[in-house]
Amino acid sequence: MTDPAKPASGTSEESGRQERLADQLLSMHSYLRDWHSRTAKAITSAILVLTALGATVAFAGGDVKLTILGETATRATWAGFLTFATFALVLVDLVLDQRGAAAAHSDAARRLSDLKARYRASENPETPARLTEHYVEVTTEIVEIPASSFNRLKSRHLRKVEISKILTEHKGIRVWRARRLLRTRTRKATRAG
Repeated sequence: MTDPAKPASGTSEESGRQERLADQLLSMHSYLRDWHSRTAKAITSAILVLTALGATVAFAGGDVKLTILGETATRATWAGFLTFATFALVLVDLVLDQRGAAAAHSDAARRLSDLKARYRASENPETPARLTEHYVEVTTEIVEIPASSFNRLKSRHLRKVEISKILTEHKGIRVWRARRLLRTRTRKATRAG
C-alpha cells in the first residue's frame, strides 16, 4: 500500500524531495566528518605533547621536584603520571576511532555530493526512477547519522540554508551579519506564532 501523502517514486516532486534530503544529509555528514577529524587531531596532539613532556621529565636529574602547570611533584611521580595519561589517551583514541568515523562520514559526504550533482545536472539523461535507484543505493550504503545528533544537525542545516538565502538577497553582506539577521527574523516569527 502506498502512502497518499508521499509522492510516487519516479515523479519530479519525489525527485525534488530526494534532492533536498540528499543536500541535508550532505550537510550533516560534512559537519560530522569535520568534527571527528578535529577531535582526532586534538587527541593525537595531546598524546604527542604528553609523550614529549614525559621524555623531558624522564631526563630531569635525580629526585628534583618539578613544577608543571602549578603542581609540584618528584620527577618519578611526574613520569608516572605522564606515562599513565599518555596511555589512557591512546586507549581513548583506539576506542573512539575518530579517524575511522571521519573517514566514514567523508565517504558519505563524497557519495552524497555525487548524488546531488546527478539531480542538479541541467539536461539530466537519467529518468526520475533511475535517480531514485541511486538515491536508495547511496542512502542505504552510507554510515547513518546518530539519532542523538539528528535534530541538532538538521537545525544546523536549515540555518545554513536560510543564511545562504539571506546572503543571496543582500549582496555583499557579511556572514556574521546574515546570522544576526536570521536570529532577528526567528525571534519575530516566534513572537508572532
